[in-house]
Amino acid sequence: MARWTASLKVLNVNTNKLENLFALPDLHSLEEFDCGANPINPENGIKSLESVGKWRSLKKVGFAGCEFADGIDCRLELLIRCDHLKLKTVNDEEVEDDHRTAAKEEKENRIQAAKEAAEEAARLAAEKAAEGEQKVDEEEN
Repeated sequence: MARWTASLKVLNVNTNKLENLFALPDLHSLEEFDCGANPINPENGIKSLESVGKWRSLKKVGFAGCEFADGIDCRLELLIRCDHLKLKTVNDEEVEDDHRTAAKEEKENRIQAAKEAAEEAARLAAEKAAEGEQKVDEEEN
């Protein structure tokens, strides 16, 4: 890693035709990041939000004008995926305690929904397996 990355506080990559943020290095001192107006698609955008989480000092982030940001609440998604960050603003909107609370609740809801979906899939698979065993037993008799 280059020495300059250790002390970088502000990074503006606005309108640089970035398609994702995966190649950006760990920028431990980064406090402000502006990535607006880049063609980051929805799939890469969500994964890119998780990449931002490695920048532990980040306080201000902007994704305005990115393709992926048009259909989601960036503030909520960042708070869900990077709840360890002490963000103050996302896309020039303040991050307040009620936003953090809502993100925590949404994260818990998503975890519960994923757990329930996995349990339902396991139940259906078990039923299907049992039906298959029953058919074999019927054919043998």
